[in-house]
Amino acid sequence: MRVGAGFLTYQQGVAADGDFERIMARRAGEAGFHAVWFSEHHFAPDGYLPSAVPAMADVLARTNRIGVGVGVALLPFHDIPRLDAGLRGLERFGRPVVYAAAVGYRDEEFDGFGVRRRDRGRLFEARLGELVTRLRARNSAVELWVGAVAGAAVDRAARFGLPVLFPPGSSPEELRRRIQRYRSVAGRPGAFGVVRDVVLGGERPSDVEETVERLVVPMYRDYLHRMVVSTPHGPRWGEALGSADTAAYYARMRATMLAGEGPVVETELDRLDALGIDLVVLRCWYPGSSRDEGLRALDRLTSAVAPRLAQGRS
Repeated sequence: MRVGAGFLTYQQGVAADGDFERIMARRAGEAGFHAVWFSEHHFAPDGYLPSAVPAMADVLARTNRIGVGVGVALLPFHDIPRLDAGLRGLERFGRPVVYAAAVGYRDEEFDGFGVRRRDRGRLFEARLGELVTRLRARNSAVELWVGAVAGAAVDRAARFGLPVLFPPGSSPEELRRRIQRYRSVAGRPGAFGVVRDVVLGGERPSDVEETVERLVVPMYRDYLHRMVVSTPHGPRWGEALGSADTAAYYARMRATMLAGEGPVVETELDRLDALGIDLVVLRCWYPGSSRDEGLRALDRLTSAVAPRLAQGRS
């Protein structure tokens, strides 16, 4: 199992000069993480990283050993020849590059690019096919993955023979079902990854819950008001959910969050390993974190997974 650390999104306003991200990447590489991970969104007022490839190149150019990943890039908004040229540049560093792509969900992105939301699946599939063709034609070392929330995305990845990255909030039962679905469609074992949100203890017993409420819950709230959420009554826009379904959404996200002391992370990695998960991205940085807070969070995560990282190096 490969373990990555993330996510670097540059949501620091005028303070987002790239220096923090380089330090995080350097420390993650020294600790033995497989890759440091980025994420992208467009037209975001908080400075969210709009294009992952240049940021990945910056980190690769200023570090010695860490790989890079993006989870997820929004393929309907990318020009594939231009994207492919950027990926060619990343290949030249000779380190792991994982590019997980998905369809997108934010209204301002579809509006800003003049793309109709109802066309996103068709656009994604066409552009994914073009990118797959380009990468395979030159035997590229870039790993192309599909970020999958819905079953249709799992089926799409299976048809293309691509690995799948599942989002935070994916329960073990969901992962098992989605993996079985993939294998049924693809007729092959496949490869799978998942994101887990991590908040580890500080100096006081109350530090974990305080951090969750201050940093993680607002992030989940932002997700909730932008996405279609599965409920017992069918899909619903998050902003239209009633109190019961809203509470169920938060409970679902909290149930898969790794909050507490270090052993909770290793226990979860063992469980995911048994499910057939090949790649885990552990999110330890959240919007609103200070620079020092983010570095401390990475140091705690490193301590929690040090034995596993050491195995990966041997």
